[in-house]
Order: sequence, then C-alpha cells, then structure tokens
Amino acid sequence: MRIVITGGGTGGHVFPAIAVAHELSKRDPSPHIVYIGKKAGLEQKVAALAGIEFRPIAAAGWAGVSLFRKLLAALKLVVGFVQAFVALVRIRPRAVLGTGGYVSFPVVAAAALLKIPAVIHEQNRCPGLANKILSRFVRRIATTYEDETGSFPPAKCKLTGMPLRGDILEHAGTRASAALFSLAPSKCTLLLLGGSQGAHSLNAAMMDAMNLLDRDRYQVLFMTGKNDLEAVRKHAANSPMGSYVTAFFDDIAKAYAATDLIICRSGASTLAEITLFGLPSILVPFPYAAGGHQEANAKAMVEAGAAKMVLDNELDGQNLARLIDEIVGNPLLLESMKGNSRALARPHAAREIVDILLETASRKPYA
Repeated sequence: MRIVITGGGTGGHVFPAIAVAHELSKRDPSPHIVYIGKKAGLEQKVAALAGIEFRPIAAAGWAGVSLFRKLLAALKLVVGFVQAFVALVRIRPRAVLGTGGYVSFPVVAAAALLKIPAVIHEQNRCPGLANKILSRFVRRIATTYEDETGSFPPAKCKLTGMPLRGDILEHAGTRASAALFSLAPSKCTLLLLGGSQGAHSLNAAMMDAMNLLDRDRYQVLFMTGKNDLEAVRKHAANSPMGSYVTAFFDDIAKAYAATDLIICRSGASTLAEITLFGLPSILVPFPYAAGGHQEANAKAMVEAGAAKMVLDNELDGQNLARLIDEIVGNPLLLESMKGNSRALARPHAAREIVDILLETASRKPYA
C-alpha cells in the first residue's frame, strides 16, 4: 500500500509524521511510504535517518516576514503545488497524511484536487490557517486537543493526541536517578528545557533563580541550546547549586525520568512528552508562535491543573523562584499536578492515527 506523508518546518511537525510512519511499518512490514517535504529542510534529514523515501518540493513560510518574502513564498507555494501534483500522480498513493507546516498545504491540496483521500493532524489547541482551509477537503482530522472541534467540522474529527517517538514511549512511566547526571538523588530536580534551539529568556531567568532558591533543596538540569551554552556553564560553575548543563540531550527521555518539575515552552510535542511522564510544569509560551498557539496550549494544561503559566515578558528570576517554591513547597499541589499531567497523556496516538489513515485508504476515492 502506498501512503504519502507530509509536514515540516519544525520538529513539532516532522517527528509526529515519523512516529506515524514507524507505526505504519509495524502494521505492514513492507509499506511504500513516501515523505514529501521541503528540499534541505529538517524533514529531509529526519526522513533519511529513518530510511523513508523522500520527494522534495519548493516551500517557504510567510508568517512574520517582509512583503517581498511573502511574495516569494506565494510563488514557491504555486511551484510546490505543481511539484506535489506531479509527485502524487506518479506515486499514486492510497491516502495522504498531513502533519502541518507550510510544506503540507500544497501536498494535501493537490491530493484533494486528485481525489486522493487525505487526513490531517492538528497538533495545537489553536489550529493554523492552513489546516482550517484544508479541513474542508480532507476525509478525517486527527486532533491533539478535545476542544479543537470548534475550528473543524465535528463529524470529521477524532481526538488522538500527539504521536510520539518510540524512544520516548519506551521510557514512559519510568523513573531515573539524578545520579545519571552526577546530581544528588535526594534533591528536587528542575529541568529547564528551551527546545532544540534553546530559549534565552528561560536560561536567563533560571540563572537568576538559582541565586534565590535553596541550594540544599534544588538542583537543575539545563538544556540551553548552543547559543547560551558557555554563558550558562560559566554561571553554573560559579553557583553553589548543583547542576548539569548541556546544549542538547541526546536522550531526553532519561532527563524527563529524572525530573521533578519542568520549566519549558509549550509546543505541542513537548507537552505530549511531559504528560507521558506525568511531569508538573511551569510553562512559558513562545511569544512569537503563529496565532498565539503556544499560549493556547499552555492554557489547556493550566485548566487541567497540570501546569502553571507565566508569560515571557513577565518572566524573571524572582517570579520563577516564587513559582517553583509555591509548587514544590506544597506536596499536595505537586502530587495533584503530577496526576493531572499524567491523565492528559495519550500514548497510543500514533496507533489511532494509523487506524484512521488505513480506514481512509480502504474507502473509495471521492466521487
């Protein structure tokens, strides 16, 4: 069976697509999966590592760029649509799955024109414009949040959650000792997670908070990103508080398993991972996320009693230290947040999306 998967731009779109591809491979040892994405984009690199056939098309984002770049992006959109149309005619897939990002729009749109059944997955609580448009033409919509149905035709929607990588799922529910990172097993371990590129405001606030928090009670795991690595290492070396500093965790699951409280952005993939481990969190939404979707994601966690939220422009060391002490200093609150976080986890998301995809592929094309 031939299946086309598309999605790209960020890991939040690419890694769910790869998770679904891996689940497809479990169902059928020899599926013909083709990934269509941006040439030289993250998706091409990840697809190559996963051993998935890749077809490149032209694509560029238009949010937050100059008028000239918007016009250039529009031109690339047209070119990408033609390239996607030709690729789909040649591949002749039974179904197409779009996991978001600007590259997925021309592919799913071309599938609709060719009457190839299509499914989209929306990661965020606040859907983007592309998926809102595409929702009119696809067969099914897999959602991460229950109340996304207000943006889409309800009859097409199914709540699945966010598909996660196998290495994350394998460690779900486990606990690891902080000694793995040369830290004390008896202290409360804070994980500062700025994403693969880091987050300067989070790094700066945590460095200041380290001067205010009790060094005998807390210790910090830092994932700084490459830009702040040396500055954070220097600060940590001069701080009496125990810490482990790295630009990037090769095995983030071990860091999750050793953590008691996480401070991070609120991208959908990150939230799906921390709920899988039942972690309470302090969420600092990325202020420039398209459509404010990170703030909407964070609000869903807060409403569920799994997190506290602080806006980026209100974040400083004093506020962060206060929130950390407020949560950790109240054992009942901490345990409640852990339980509420764990209740949001959906570990079978990839399996459910594959079910939808295969059911869609088995139906007749559009009339």
